[in-house]
Amino acid sequence: MSDLPGDFDLKFLPDWLKEGPIQNPYANFEGEGGDRPRRDRDDRSPRGPRPERRGAPGPRGDNRGPRPDRPAGDRNRGPGGGSRPEGMRSGGGGREQEFRAAPRPQREVAPAQLRVEFLPEANAAMGIAKQIRASGHAFAVFGTSKLFLDRPERHVVRVTSSDPGVPLFQVGRGPISFHRGSVERDAWGYLRDEYYKTETVQGEPLKGNFTNVARCRSVRVLLGPTNHHSYQSGLRKLYEDRFRRQMSFGEFQQREIEVVNDPAVVAEWKEQARSSTSYSTTQEAEPVIFSSLGEAEAHFRKVYLPGLLRSGTSLECSGQASRAGTDRYVTDAVRAAWEAESRFPQQLVNALCPYFADAGLTFFKHRKKMLYVCTIKPQRHLMSENFSQGISMILQVLETAYRVKRPELAAKILGATDDAAEGIARKAQLASDLHYLILAGHVIEFSDGSLELPLDPRARPEGEARPMRKKSPEGTAVAVGNVGKAGAVVLESLAGENVVDIAIGQNSTCESGGEAEVTVAVSEVTDATEVAEVAEVAEATKVDPVERPT
Repeated sequence: MSDLPGDFDLKFLPDWLKEGPIQNPYANFEGEGGDRPRRDRDDRSPRGPRPERRGAPGPRGDNRGPRPDRPAGDRNRGPGGGSRPEGMRSGGGGREQEFRAAPRPQREVAPAQLRVEFLPEANAAMGIAKQIRASGHAFAVFGTSKLFLDRPERHVVRVTSSDPGVPLFQVGRGPISFHRGSVERDAWGYLRDEYYKTETVQGEPLKGNFTNVARCRSVRVLLGPTNHHSYQSGLRKLYEDRFRRQMSFGEFQQREIEVVNDPAVVAEWKEQARSSTSYSTTQEAEPVIFSSLGEAEAHFRKVYLPGLLRSGTSLECSGQASRAGTDRYVTDAVRAAWEAESRFPQQLVNALCPYFADAGLTFFKHRKKMLYVCTIKPQRHLMSENFSQGISMILQVLETAYRVKRPELAAKILGATDDAAEGIARKAQLASDLHYLILAGHVIEFSDGSLELPLDPRARPEGEARPMRKKSPEGTAVAVGNVGKAGAVVLESLAGENVVDIAIGQNSTCESGGEAEVTVAVSEVTDATEVAEVAEVAEATKVDPVERPT
């Protein structure tokens, strides 16, 4: 602009170029004195202070009230005079800023309440019982039951519906569900290998000139050329197996399918296409062979599925199947029951005791009232009984020591021994004496290898008051009440000289793991020592014993 002549006509320029330079109106301002009085808010108005509004003071301290031209109850009106939609708040200037948070949808309730029980798998329970019997050690019953709970293949899950009108459905020993269609749809996935055998055979190389193949972007599955006879069936099968619940078929074709012109990819598809897969049945003497997976699945649903479908209010499945179910109500109930059983496995203990009893094992209680199982019932040695010097030394050491293991016991009795013939003979004699005491039940060897003497039934732990013994007349019976089969087995193992009979009611359902009326007859006239043990067992089974005369 500096090159323009001085008499240049500016009438063709914009108005903002015709204006002179902007002057600062405050260039010579020197400021005000400090004695200027402060103006209140109401003094700013040329009309003087604002008049006081009618109505009660508002929440912010002002005297705001309803406008005279608007009803007091109609305060939810928009700027245009219409009603403001419910759930909207007005911001500054009367503009709506946000909606209130929508209420969360309530979770659907299960069709019926479920009761879940964990039972030991029969083969696993018998195998554990045989191992306990062969070892000769004492095992904690509750600790042993957790071995079954931690491994899905070692336990069975029983699910029972509380409503007889709401049955459960299952295919074979698979997952349990409230919905029949769900178990029928999922049955082919986990029963295919059991009923059909898959065989893959390499055929002749494909003939033809193929320049491209279709491929799925996400899973990298080759479907072949679009003009090949296997393309449409492969495309539909991939959609049904992987993407049916995510998108429509048209969207699947548009988003996931791509055509690749790479010769290496075409050669890879040719190598895959020359392999033919056949499916043959395994349940018939003359196998039926199918050339496609769809034909085998149709045969399964027509021939095998109707006979495998089960329904009822109480069903059992394996531990693996209980974790593979798709019914969220059943899955949540199984998870909650598993967590409760992990804290206190009472169900598994009740179901394990019959297997241990059938294997010839015996039950006893030791320190802290823990229930143990072993081959030989522990019994305290008599103080008047005479033993050899070696046996007496073992009993004397174990009387004062707690949880002593074999190396420590040998060190306390034999001291430092060498590998000479005399030292080896002393070790062999000590092992023989200890073996005799274990077989006689005078010494308990636990699963961790520690040794301990059986508790004296007349002694009480330190700091624990001795309860008053009940004196019962001859012929008194203790009605333990409804206990499971496990409780009856434990009571039988605790039967001593004072317990002469244990009777199980005729209406017992012990064979199915239910409850039974158990009555223990006590013959002792004065002190019913065994009654205290019966009371402890009843307490463990959550049943209060009640004495009643016969």
